Amino acid sequence: MIICLDYGHGGKDPGAMANGFKEKELNISIGRHCKDYLKSKGITVVETRTDTYSNPSLKQRCEYANKWKVDLFVSIHNNAGGGDRGEVIHSILHGEGLKVAQFIGAEIKAIGQTVIKVYDRKGTNNRDYYAVIRDTNMPAVIVECA
Repeated sequence: MIICLDYGHGGKDPGAMANGFKEKELNISIGRHCKDYLKSKGITVVETRTDTYSNPSLKQRCEYANKWKVDLFVSIHNNAGGGDRGEVIHSILHGEGLKVAQFIGAEIKAIGQTVIKVYDRKGTNNRDYYAVIRDTNMPAVIVECA
């Protein structure tokens, strides 16, 4: 199995910022821990970026995953809304993406998040709203860790 980890934001785009934290830095830190864990289980991991200075476009992130023919695409983010809620967004087509989202949601709950939301989001064109879910050729999820 090959999993593509996508650490949201990067470069000049810090993502959400609060209490001295930048989302782009949290995303890559969380992602590296995920990468180490997955590799310890024998899973091959590729990344859309490996530092906080680069920021591939959404199109590039999807193209990387499609070119690498990965089995699963996971985009890692953090919300700025506060509280202890995590979210996992999956394709409106459900299938494997929904199963992965439910699994990740259960794991987030198991480590102490009191509320988790697993959902899809449809755009105005009746396709998936988020590019990294819509434009990848494999099951894909966006994880808002906290």
